[in-house]
Amino acid sequence: ISGARASAKANDNDVAKTWSELTHKAQNLSKRTSAATFGFICSSKAGQHITRQFFGNGPIEAFLLSKFGLTGAEFVEAAEAYFIFVSSGRTSTNMGVKAMRKETVKLILEGLKNITRNDKICMEYEHYEVLIIKEYGVKLVGWPDGVPMETPYNLNAAHAISLYQAVKSKTCMWKPLDGMELHRVRRSIEARVDSGDLAIPERLRRGKGGAGSKSGRVAGKRRRDSADMGVSVGKGVKRRRVATLKAGMER
Repeated sequence: ISGARASAKANDNDVAKTWSELTHKAQNLSKRTSAATFGFICSSKAGQHITRQFFGNGPIEAFLLSKFGLTGAEFVEAAEAYFIFVSSGRTSTNMGVKAMRKETVKLILEGLKNITRNDKICMEYEHYEVLIIKEYGVKLVGWPDGVPMETPYNLNAAHAISLYQAVKSKTCMWKPLDGMELHRVRRSIEARVDSGDLAIPERLRRGKGGAGSKSGRVAGKRRRDSADMGVSVGKGVKRRRVATLKAGMER
């Protein structure tokens, strides 16, 4: 494992160093000759994590916008999506990475509705473990390694394509949890929530004795009722004496 990491790090360093040299030479060439130059670098297959970069001298951005309707960054992302798609064995595609993201979101939500038999359910990416796994007893299996658990709209092109392919081919799909597995998973999630290792939504934090919980509402009602009677928590005896004295004076 350490060898693989060292190799990946060396590869990243090689890419960064070589790219820096190429852009420097291209910019110098443009200054010397007034030639228009541009270039980009990106991942060429799934699993790579090369940072997309683009440079251009002259009205390159204007050219890309007028001919393709894309900025330099969007052009590189589209190219990366195509390279990764083709490298997976596909020969062509009419679906861009934006469409893949949208289709992935749709397929994941449809699968969730089907397995829970709940047409009103929404997919929760940020609090997936608490609001989906623990609450409904289902989970996504086959989520691609290295792809963050977040909405496909926030994934880079390489991750978005990898997830799309997994969901489309049903390599990644919903699975129900039951019996001991469900009990074990729920206990694990609860322990991580209690330790603070796993965040929970604000509405659930309020539910743990806060203003939004039943206990919180009861406590709040008691405080309001006490205030109406002239009694406050911790000072009940004193306030009652004052109320009694005032009543006697009025009589």
